[in-house]
Amino acid sequence: MKNTYQKILAIILLLSVLLGAFSTASFASEKDSLKKEGNTWYYMQDGEKDSSYTGLVKYYDTWYYVKDGVLDWSYTGLTKYYDTWYYVENGILNWDYTGLTKYYGTWYYVQNGILNWDYTGLTKYYGTWYYVENGVLNWDYTGLTKYYDTWYYVENGVLNWNYTGLTKYYGTWYYVEKGVLNWNYTGLTKYYGTWYYVYGGILRWDTNTLVKYGDDWYVVSGGVVDFGYNGAYVYGGTLNAIDGGVWNKNYNGPIYYDGYAYTLTNGTLYSYYLHPQAVNHNAPYLIAVDRTNNCITVYAKDNSGKFTVPDRAFVCSVGTDGLTPVGVFNTPAKYRWKELRGNVHGQYSTRIVGKVLFHSVPYSKQDNSTLLYRSYNKLGNAASHGCVRLTTADAKWIYDCCPLGTTVMIYDSWGGTVLPKPSAVKISASDGRRGWDPTDPDPANPWRR
Repeated sequence: MKNTYQKILAIILLLSVLLGAFSTASFASEKDSLKKEGNTWYYMQDGEKDSSYTGLVKYYDTWYYVKDGVLDWSYTGLTKYYDTWYYVENGILNWDYTGLTKYYGTWYYVQNGILNWDYTGLTKYYGTWYYVENGVLNWDYTGLTKYYDTWYYVENGVLNWNYTGLTKYYGTWYYVEKGVLNWNYTGLTKYYGTWYYVYGGILRWDTNTLVKYGDDWYVVSGGVVDFGYNGAYVYGGTLNAIDGGVWNKNYNGPIYYDGYAYTLTNGTLYSYYLHPQAVNHNAPYLIAVDRTNNCITVYAKDNSGKFTVPDRAFVCSVGTDGLTPVGVFNTPAKYRWKELRGNVHGQYSTRIVGKVLFHSVPYSKQDNSTLLYRSYNKLGNAASHGCVRLTTADAKWIYDCCPLGTTVMIYDSWGGTVLPKPSAVKISASDGRRGWDPTDPDPANPWRR
């Protein structure tokens, strides 16, 4: 009985010691890695305080930052744990944080509490957007970057909402307006003292034309405003007086072009293109392309040998934004099939000038059954990269009936068409014949059955 009493007393004494210990130290279980003494949490290793450890420690499903063996509630920043960098905020790993953080003079991108080395793009930090490259804020980057389908202009690592002008990206120059690439802009812009022509947000080096900017018209040569140009300039079916690269609408008097003198009124003459030096009267027809109305009028000769008789009209698609050049040309070559821009092909192609051709609506292959029907449905509207698209039948007529050397006049009309503008068949996406031009004379054409 005495022994039993002594055992009970020993147990009571032990419990009192343990309870006294827990008044100054908190420890959840034998396996816990942190222990609280007073107001300080210590890192424990094999039941002993380990002042050599600095890093993350997991305690009851939460990760804490320990420095020199003590939980550091004041630390906010990065720490490495098993080859991965984590973001700690006030001593606790913050899984909810996404943004920038500075570590030893460098800014890093954190996503859901983990440094994301794979991220390249924009991120917002205290109201400012920064450019991150491979997880690191790149202060050296100036250029474009894409963020959620929109392209932005970054200057020295920061999105510059104030910038309006040009910037080069992978060999192409783009137009930026208030920090955003403006795909809708067409016109002139100044960059380091030079004026350039932009179409659809892209600097067009291949443009040679007159461009309106403000109240004036400017000569653009190779995508650049040519302020050194003086004299006559052909545009839109007109002969215009140019003074210092600008259309002089106040000029009244003579001007020389192609060896002929013309009299201009208010800087313009509309009938220059019919002078005898320009027209090949040995050909049976003259082809007039009206860029404004996307319509072609073919003229035959009258009894005096002049091309005054409207013979037929074709619906067509010229180049967008004036990419089809105005002027007077004589056809130099023909091709049964011709590879076109964009790895597509045109039937019955006749060269007008340079890379500009008459041809059928494009095909994906040199195969009559591979018509790009969506392009076909655009006939009657500007849609090409500069060539003049026609139905296959109309392209074939020019190919067959207009010999090399035929004169082609391309102009912008100031009135209506001479003959009624034909319309083209619209091809439905659900039509099984959509790969064929309805006008194609090929016997295999399902539209002919």
